[in-house]
Amino acid sequence: MFLILQILIFLNVSPYLVHCAFSQLQLPLQTFGPDSFAFDTKGGGPYTGVGDGRVMKYQGPNVGFTEFAITSPNRTKERCDGTNDPISQPICGRPYGLGFYNKTGDLYITDAYYGLLVVKPSGGLATPLVTSFEGTPFAYLDSLDIDQKGESFTL
Repeated sequence: MFLILQILIFLNVSPYLVHCAFSQLQLPLQTFGPDSFAFDTKGGGPYTGVGDGRVMKYQGPNVGFTEFAITSPNRTKERCDGTNDPISQPICGRPYGLGFYNKTGDLYITDAYYGLLVVKPSGGLATPLVTSFEGTPFAYLDSLDIDQKGESFTL
């Protein structure tokens, strides 16, 4: 009986909890295609990869999103910032999946063109880890999952 009462109370209250707990976060103008998001080990973020090759980090309501990392060593702000041009993506990068390894605070990124990469908690240019499997280049990495008890990844 008590369990049924708890469930009924939760079902009646949950729409209000959800409504109060979430708000819309605006990406900067000319930023397209956020795909996945992640929070760091300190609760910072969210972080999200966008269509022009950047990983953006939310810095709070007064600052908004700022550039945290990039996946391509060939990326330039002039060519890539704000672009939604698919022809530029192989140059600019296209980060899709994001995940933190809690033990180190490192952010792991899957990029459609640059494979699996990692960036330190301070951000910057991500370091490539693997771009192929058994000699075959990855065609299009979209997401990842990190085993927090070891160092295995599901791509």
